[in-house]
Amino acid sequence: MSIPKAYCEEVDAVVEITDAHYIWLERGGAGDLHFRCPHDECRQNGNPRIFGVNYKRIMGIDPIHRRPHFRFSKDPHWDGCPWVIFDQAVQEIDADESLPRVNGLQRSELISVFDPTVDGDAADHDWTGLEGVLRGTVAQERRQALVRFIRERLPETCNLEKVVRCFEAMSDEELRDTRLRLAGLSLTYRSAFTFAMFCTPHHRYNRIYYGRANVRAFRNGYAIRFLARPKLADGTECRLSTFITYEALNAAKRWKLLSLALKAAADSKQTLHQCYVYGDVRFRQVDGGDPNQIEIAPGSLHSVVVTLTENGA
Repeated sequence: MSIPKAYCEEVDAVVEITDAHYIWLERGGAGDLHFRCPHDECRQNGNPRIFGVNYKRIMGIDPIHRRPHFRFSKDPHWDGCPWVIFDQAVQEIDADESLPRVNGLQRSELISVFDPTVDGDAADHDWTGLEGVLRGTVAQERRQALVRFIRERLPETCNLEKVVRCFEAMSDEELRDTRLRLAGLSLTYRSAFTFAMFCTPHHRYNRIYYGRANVRAFRNGYAIRFLARPKLADGTECRLSTFITYEALNAAKRWKLLSLALKAAADSKQTLHQCYVYGDVRFRQVDGGDPNQIEIAPGSLHSVVVTLTENGA
């Protein structure tokens, strides 16, 4: 039984599991954080514990067999706690056989909408509006509204990491049959994810480009250089890369998670790592005999995922 938020005693605030990563790292990456029910009245009437699962592990560095999440303990909750209703609603969705299911994921974990235009640092986009639903006064109406809200919002995210988790769990058949709304376009997962070799500035729409890449640290940022060399229509071979500045990393609320993955990749003995980037594709002509460049400019750091290869840390 899992919920998207928990009250963290160390910072006296309600946080997401990604925030728990950030808080733990900011506190030196040692010891444990302690979580309680995110509902104020429930904490005043029993203060039940919530467990943080895998919040110390970082995608792209640590092997993660179970996704990071919060889950209920066996402590009883206040009778009116809306998060108990939330959990029941999620279980209803997971048990609904009319909804699509991907092997290895619960139905409530399958992402069908990726909106990279939303600034994930500005607001908790994936759960905007949830608190209003939870404040409903009539229990039955609140439950019905909550189930509707969850069915509409659980499949949406502005975080590419959640989409990549679905992509990596899918079989070839599931990639062809499962649809993803990407920046307003309805595509199959197979069409939304494009191997780096086939990246071109002439695509009619942006895609999620992925493949093995080398990560190098420079004076002002990190360069992600894909192994694949895409070709233009005239056969010209190009280098494909993404550059992320230290300034952008330091300006983002959750910069440290991506920054750690980039640093670990740059310092790794392994030279190639799996990288995913969504953004605008630009062509840059290079003089002096060097290969021309195709650059992917991510709209935000939430549109970049770096996964270290085995033994790459």
